[in-house]
Amino acid sequence: MSVILKQAKKENLDSSLTEAYKFLSAVNVVDKDKHLEKLEQIKKSKIRIKSIEFGKDNSNDLPELEEGENSNFAYASSKICMSYDKIRGRHVVAKKQIQKGNVLFIEKAFIFAPLSNMYTIVYCNEKCRTSSWNDCHKWECEGMQANIWYDLGIAFPAFKAVLKGVKSGFRTIKGNYEEDLKHFGDKNDNYPYFNRLVSNIYKSKNAAPYIVMAAIVVTYLKKYTEFFSWFLKQKNCPKNDLNVLIKYVGGLITKHIAQLSCNSSIIEHWTYSSTDLLFPDILITIACGMFPSVSIMNHSCRPNVTNFFICDKIVVKALEDISENEEIFNCYGIDYRGMNREQRQIACRSLYHFECKCVICIDPSKEVEMLDSYLCPKCKGLIPEMPSTSISFCVNCGDKYSLKPFRKINDEAQKYLENDDVNQLELLIKSLKIREKILYKHHKDFEEVYYRLYSYYVETGDAENMFKYFHLWLENEKARRGENSRGIGTKLYEAALAILHCLQNGHPKNCSNLKAFLQNVEHMIREAKMVLNLYYPAYITNRLSRKIQFISNK
Repeated sequence: MSVILKQAKKENLDSSLTEAYKFLSAVNVVDKDKHLEKLEQIKKSKIRIKSIEFGKDNSNDLPELEEGENSNFAYASSKICMSYDKIRGRHVVAKKQIQKGNVLFIEKAFIFAPLSNMYTIVYCNEKCRTSSWNDCHKWECEGMQANIWYDLGIAFPAFKAVLKGVKSGFRTIKGNYEEDLKHFGDKNDNYPYFNRLVSNIYKSKNAAPYIVMAAIVVTYLKKYTEFFSWFLKQKNCPKNDLNVLIKYVGGLITKHIAQLSCNSSIIEHWTYSSTDLLFPDILITIACGMFPSVSIMNHSCRPNVTNFFICDKIVVKALEDISENEEIFNCYGIDYRGMNREQRQIACRSLYHFECKCVICIDPSKEVEMLDSYLCPKCKGLIPEMPSTSISFCVNCGDKYSLKPFRKINDEAQKYLENDDVNQLELLIKSLKIREKILYKHHKDFEEVYYRLYSYYVETGDAENMFKYFHLWLENEKARRGENSRGIGTKLYEAALAILHCLQNGHPKNCSNLKAFLQNVEHMIREAKMVLNLYYPAYITNRLSRKIQFISNK
């Protein structure tokens, strides 16, 4: 086990470990031995000090909102605004032209709660710990030791929302959506705006789980803490009678559970599955967070924004160019590239209580499955593959075709790929030429052929053909996964590295114009960084850029 630390943090780690060990040794907690064993492992681990340069590789550095923050929409760019109509409700639109990569939101979580059953509370310093204790931890600590919060799930952040409301006596904002259009969000007290988010509890077929979870939280607070007696003494307490206050808080927790179910985000951080990797490839689930301003965006199965997290803050970026007055769509985890239309509609209705009518859902021709079509012999239109039948029709000319001959020819092309003959290149080319005659150019079965041809030329050191077949594969991937998908960015980096390595080992074969070739590779690197900047914080992509620069200068 190895722990990598910045120099300034080592002393804090040592003192924190000592204090934690003393505390655990003196008190009775669930799984005490396991916690003590974990501390011993950390104390015995190899500590490596990481030298740091001021202003570089700071994982907490945030990007900037283009043209500043919207004065009427907290945490949002001045390039966007909230709008309303009866069909879409509150939604977000572009006030002016937005370019791909523009930052649209940088929002600190109103509340968040860890999603692990092994809670370890770590504080920056004594001041941070004291503040946390007074704000919330004195009410949640007993529950953490008993592990009830993990079992209650979303009820934990719902309770933390109540604690936020306590400070202002559950301040509310009167009026309808017009008030939100005038101003939405308050960095000092965001509870009223969180409390205006939809709960859809009246649409839920079974609200009993929400009520049961809220009842358990209230019972815990009443029996094991002094929360209610303390709350009655606060000047902003909305009720004077204990029993009335208990019912009031229980009702709020029920409502907040429903609001979180419809509006919360899962906070995820990037990490590496292997130290040999160039870029992070795994998202670790950290917590459930609530970002009221971000949650105003409506859903689309083909969103035009993406996001990542830096600590407890969400950064939302434009995934593509967005025109003035165009609506800005988030994805609620229901993406057309991973689910068919029926699956998406079931998910939207069951989880969020609406029928999706996004650009994909209203137009079947835009579904990914349409890419896996055969070519019409008559007009070169698309003949969709229909797994449940052997007959299909050309979507262009309407002619009827049996799918059996197409399937048979495609199976023959696949056999060439499975052949272990020494003449691998010839077999790959045969398979490709057969498929080019019968398959639509973005059919999934081209992916393997293109990538194997690219890999073949990587091994033989033919940089120009590497470039050729990588780009054929890339165009196929862009059509299927989106031209700005994270996978596109990572593969662009990998291919650029492979081509640069090839050039270092000698002159590329069949390369008639080296200067133009190198310019194309440079373009790949720029495109890779532009795409990966949509998914990773800058400290990660800057490190990748330095690696590419180092290799290209060798």
